[in-house]
Formats: sequence, C-alpha cells, structure tokens
Amino acid sequence: MQTTLNFGLKKIELSDSPPDITVSNSNWDEVDKHLFHTAKFQKATGTATAITLSSVNLTDGFVVQFIASADNNGVSTTINGKSVYKEGTTVPPKLKTGKAVIAWYDATKTCFFVKASAGGGTAVAGDVLAGKTFSNDDDSEITGTIPVTTADAYKHYPAENVTVTTDINNKLCALLSVPKNTYLNGVEWVKHEEPDLSNVNIASGKIILGIQGSAAVVTDCAQITGLAAVVGFSTAGQIQLNWTNPTDGKIKGVRIMYKSGGYPTSPTDGTVFYDSSDAALPSTFTKTGFTDGAIYYIRAFAYTYYHATRRYTYVTNGAQVTATPLQTKGQQIFTSSGTFTVPAGVTAVDVFCVGGGAAGSYGQSNSYITAYGGGGGGGYTKTIKAIGVNPGQQIPVVVGAGGIGNPAPPTNGGKSSFGGTLVVANGGLCSENSLDAGGDGGSGGGSGYYNTSGSNSTGGAGGSDGGNGGGSDSNKVGIGQGTTTRAFGEATNTLYAGGGGGGAYIKYLGGNGGGGIGLHVENSAQVGATAGATNTGGGGGGGTYGVAGGNGGSGIVIVRWGY
Repeated sequence: MQTTLNFGLKKIELSDSPPDITVSNSNWDEVDKHLFHTAKFQKATGTATAITLSSVNLTDGFVVQFIASADNNGVSTTINGKSVYKEGTTVPPKLKTGKAVIAWYDATKTCFFVKASAGGGTAVAGDVLAGKTFSNDDDSEITGTIPVTTADAYKHYPAENVTVTTDINNKLCALLSVPKNTYLNGVEWVKHEEPDLSNVNIASGKIILGIQGSAAVVTDCAQITGLAAVVGFSTAGQIQLNWTNPTDGKIKGVRIMYKSGGYPTSPTDGTVFYDSSDAALPSTFTKTGFTDGAIYYIRAFAYTYYHATRRYTYVTNGAQVTATPLQTKGQQIFTSSGTFTVPAGVTAVDVFCVGGGAAGSYGQSNSYITAYGGGGGGGYTKTIKAIGVNPGQQIPVVVGAGGIGNPAPPTNGGKSSFGGTLVVANGGLCSENSLDAGGDGGSGGGSGYYNTSGSNSTGGAGGSDGGNGGGSDSNKVGIGQGTTTRAFGEATNTLYAGGGGGGAYIKYLGGNGGGGIGLHVENSAQVGATAGATNTGGGGGGGTYGVAGGNGGSGIVIVRWGY
C-alpha cells in the first residue's frame, strides 16, 4: 500500500474493492492529531516546573503549543517528564502565566526546545526611555522607565564604561538642546572649564566632553618570583632571601615586608626587611636580628612609578615565604655520663666517643728478674657522622671511667657510648700476659724496662694518634688502633687516647693525647708513675714491683651539629 510523503498516511488503491474504510478513518485520526498540535494551544496543568499536557507527540520535530499556567522563574522545567530549554541551549526558558508557548521535540537530545519569539535579549525597563516599549527573554512587551527630561537623559547617557565619540556627543547635545562641552550646575548648562580636564589628564585613546586624551596608560610592573628563605647554621637570628627579578623593563624596585602571625597585606603592613629605594635591584639580601625559633611571614611588593608615586604589584604567587631562623651550628661535650637533648631545628648530629684509658702495670721483681710495668693502653675512639635525630629527642650518653692502678692488679678502661649501642668506644687495655708489656688501645702503651741474667730490654714511651707504644722489644709494645684518635677523625682537631709510658730507670713520657709518664729515677730518687689525663682516655704510666702504675684517664663524648 502506498503512503504520503510527510506523515505516512495510507492511500486507497483503485484495486481496493470495496475501499477499506479503516484506512480512511486511520488517516483522519492522524490528521486530527497533527492539527491538534499545530492549530490548538493546550492549557497546561501540573506545576510551574513540571508541566503536564494532555497530548504530546514525541516524534522528532513535532510541535506542542500551550498556555503557561504559572511562572517558572527560569528554573529547570519539564513537559510531560522531558526537559525544556531555550532554543539551542541547555538554559531553561522563563515561562509567564497566561503566555503562549510554542516548543518542538528533539528526539536525539530527548528534550523540548522553546521556539524563539520575535523579542529577546537582556535589557530591562531601566535601560529604556520612559514611554518606549520593548521585549526581552522574560516578556514580550516591557515599557522603559528612564526619565526623558534633558538633565536626567544626559545623566543616563552614555552608560558607565562606554566610550563616547565626538559625533555621538554632538548628536546627543543637539537632541537635548545642550551646548557642547558643558555641564549642568543644578540651574543651567555652563561651559566646562575644569583645569584638570585636559588632554594630559585623560588616558590616551579616551575622549571626555570632546577632549582627546594623550596620557600614557600605566600598568603594574611584573612581580618578582621564586622568593626563597635560607637560615644559616653559624649566625643566630639570620635570614637570607633570594629571588628572581622580572625582565619586562617596568620594575623600578622592590619593598619586602615581614611580620608574625600572617603575611603582610601591603607595603606598609609589618616591618621592612628590604627596600631597594630605586637603586640597582639585587636578587639576594641578608638581615640579622631575628629571634631564633620564631616564624616570620615575608612578602615582596615590586613597584613602578605613576606621577612620581610608587605603584605596587600585589601578586603573591612566588613572592611570599615563611622563615624560621635557627642558630643550629654547635656542639656539646660530655665529661661525665648524662643525656643529650636534641636542640630545636637539629635533625642530624656527628658523635665522637673516647673510651677510658687503662691503668699502668706494676711490674715484678725476684732473684731471677727485675721488670718495670708497661704503660696502659689509651681508650679506643669511635666517630659516626650524620646520625638522624629529632628535635627534642633525649639520648643517653655514657662516659667511660679510667682504669685503676692501685690496688693491684690494674684494670682496663670503661667503654663510652652514645644512644646505647649506636656509637660505642671500648676502654684501653692493661698488659695481660707480661706485666712489663704495654697495653693495647686507641694508642698502645710503652713497654717497661726488663732485665734478667744475661738479657735486658729498654722501656718505651706511650704511642700517639692510634700508633703503637715504644720499647726495644717489639713483642712487648702495646698495639694501637691504627687510625687517628683526633676528634671526629679530622686532621686539625685535638688528639685523644695517648698510651702510657713504660716504667724504667729512664723517664718515658706518655703518648700525646693524655698518656701518663712511667715510673723512673731522677736525681737518685724514684718518681712514681702518673695517671692518664682526665677526659682524654689516656693510659696510665707503668710502675714497678711494689709501686702501682698510674690510673687511666676517663673518656669523653662530643656531640656536634651543623658542621
């Protein structure tokens, strides 16, 4: 069966005998439906934003016409559950009570679009002269309210921010019978003779009352960027600022302000950190006198000039920073056991430990042998750097005691430590198997004088800087640790842990770093051994039979930060 082109109505064929009346009735129903949608306005029911129509054709492009029953105030609205928008947008239309609306259905977007009316736009009554009518998106006929008296009309025209050309100004003045370049003083129009109303005071490209401006337009200069703060380790209360200057050629200087509790809001808010005062602009500046541990809020204001007055740039991106100055280079020396509290701002420390020195040996004597005692070994040393810590953390420190020479037998030095097992330095050692031998340690003790029938050996001085002790018998000298005993292992620092000198007729000194002197004879008189120096870890000097060797020196622990 053939159908019509647009609505698909069924055609009756000549071969139909008799003609099918149902075909004819179906066509009339279809025609009636389309006539209903195109020729009749339905009365909307439902609500202002959920409109219900008695008949809606959801075929692409088909029209519905209705009379709005209430204002929807421009909020989201549906027709029989389908959204309705202004034509070609997703903006709801403004529907007015009793106003006719024509909309068509878009099957692809599954929504209705309200057909644009002859009127439209955003003008309101206050934009149009009184007595004149217009239409906008909200209504089809609106009457303006601008007064039409000459003074009020001139006041309202032109609108703010609109450039008035000389031609428009002349036409307006002619229309209102207003003389050119005049103003209303409240009674009459008078010629404008303000001295400041001149071309040099009007921006270039602008016209005011027919006067063409020629003043250059001044814009803000670019802001500095990359403002960063550095706090020194060696100077208390110091802040250094670094930044990058702009390259636009407009900047004349920069003023940097600081305060506590929040960023400065203007170039006069807070205290001046730096002001270039129009001199050559640097990219760094350092200032002292701040309180350690306090937080300072810093902000920069670049400036150019306008009529000999600074014009500041207020952009904050890259131009503000906080800084907390700290004097974080220092050290703490422990000469006795205690607790190290990590200072504010410190996150790493270096530690140097020296164990206690050993006491000197006492020697022996009988019918077969005469032997003076060997010197005690200096305490061992240990250095560990860059140990991670937290501000306020409390860490135990142990300082090793020196060995005891009297009463016999002599004892070894005690160990020193930081943080338990974190850094440990053992104490120096006494002679074990041979009383005239020097003890081992950080630096070795010197051997004592030894004499038997037919043989003898010479005593020796204590070792220094990790070396072995002295003496003619290499098997009896104390052995050092083989590495420097200077603080933190650094060549210019103080020596520690010298070995004790051996006992003998001749005076043998202890090693550098606190080693004691061995027992000896001076002017036919016997001089006893001396102890290792306190808090050096030095070994005690060797004694002889019946006379004890010197005590070992106590150890030491040094903690430093910021080096």
